[in-house]
Amino acid sequence: LSDRFGRKGIFVLGALLSGIWAFAVFPLIESGSPLAIVLGITIALAFVSMMYGPQAALFAELFPREVRYSGASLGYQIGTVAG
Repeated sequence: LSDRFGRKGIFVLGALLSGIWAFAVFPLIESGSPLAIVLGITIALAFVSMMYGPQAALFAELFPREVRYSGASLGYQIGTVAG
């Protein structure tokens, strides 16, 4: 989907859907129903995968060709430590 519709758009859509779904997933988990819990977490993981899938290509495209992988790697590693 990210190749067809653009990486940034799919990434942002996944982030928005994850944020909205957070308000629904916690009541589903608190319900205590195993089916509701599995459904809530499965949908949440689908939205997270919309961000995780195109993430590497999106980060690499943020930098010029000469420093693409060094810049993406450095940014990712610093973000990991800071986060």
